[in-house]
Amino acid sequence: MAVDDAATPGDDAPVIVRNPDTGPGGVGATCDPLAIVGPGQSIYNAESLECPSRICLKPAVQPGASATTETSAFCSATCAQDSDCAGQIRDSSNPLDTRCQTGFACGIAFVKGKLCCQGLCLCKDFIGSAGLPTPIACQGDAALTCNQ
Repeated sequence: MAVDDAATPGDDAPVIVRNPDTGPGGVGATCDPLAIVGPGQSIYNAESLECPSRICLKPAVQPGASATTETSAFCSATCAQDSDCAGQIRDSSNPLDTRCQTGFACGIAFVKGKLCCQGLCLCKDFIGSAGLPTPIACQGDAALTCNQ
């Protein structure tokens, strides 16, 4: 943990401790989605305190994904394009690091629930070679069903 240097010794102000694992926008930091799921299942925690956006997710591994399933759940953020998704990636010299290996892209991970049809920063470890097509459930006016 790193200590914020805004407070100096002798100040009555509280010392703020920051997790150095939050990176730009927090995207890519490890987090707890509050449940364990298999590689073919997706899960998210939209109230994750570890993430500045409060979005912790582990998407389903898509067919054709090249990375292993050892990549952990990660902090995400809403996005409109891939360039919105700069984030932390795995330190290949650290065998205990389970962060994303291949970077991030903007895509839709969920077609139901609170994050229905929202663009989210997704770790490319989970994405197949076909890329990130917009799900049929989120095309055109179909996304209006998210609120029902």
